[in-house]
Amino acid sequence: MTGGKKSLRDNFIKQPLFWLSLFLIFIIGFLLISVDRTKIVVSQSAVYGEGSPHYVAKWVPTPPPGNFTLSGSSSVCNSVSLSWTDSLNADGYRIYRNGADITPYPYTATQYTDTAVSQNTLYNYYIIATNQGGSVNSNTVSITTPYCPPTVFLSSDISSAYLGQPVALTWSSIYATACVASGNWSGSKPTGGTETVRARTMPVSTFTLTCSNPGYSDTKSVSVNVSPLGNPVWQEVAPRL
Repeated sequence: MTGGKKSLRDNFIKQPLFWLSLFLIFIIGFLLISVDRTKIVVSQSAVYGEGSPHYVAKWVPTPPPGNFTLSGSSSVCNSVSLSWTDSLNADGYRIYRNGADITPYPYTATQYTDTAVSQNTLYNYYIIATNQGGSVNSNTVSITTPYCPPTVFLSSDISSAYLGQPVALTWSSIYATACVASGNWSGSKPTGGTETVRARTMPVSTFTLTCSNPGYSDTKSVSVNVSPLGNPVWQEVAPRL
């Protein structure tokens, strides 16, 4: 009797209809799980000849985001300000600078400040609005950052010296493209370095450095108090006999 049940079960499993039914059950279950029920619209329709209305569920796809406009500006050398109109139905935005995605995703605001920029540099920006239904690109804006005001640092190794004594000057600058010396030294200088000069004027020797770029300049000076050389001390030496 047991063998008959086993044989019947084996024959049933071998039937194509069994596997087809199992496959359909799997597909229906998968669809029920994957369907976003928030996107199902239930509508009421009257059916003639019947006493009560019928309810019909139909799938409504998510529309893609709406068109929107990007604008931007840069009033300082190290940041760019972007803003854009709201894109209808957008779930979030992606921000692109020179073709690279710089978005702190997910991003849902309609403004952004990019602080990873350099002075006097051209940048191209566009925004992509996204949702489950697709995506849409904004227009592209091109922004050139201005020059930054330079800053100069200048110091000397001593604050007092004798006339003609060497003085070591050390300097550096930020955002400068060229430097020029004046006062008790002169000439074009690199934007940073060290140089030994001499205290040649009394009572003060002043060393000035101006560093600049095409938009701005900055000047710093350092002074050294200068004293005259002392007269040599003569010592009488008795001649040998």
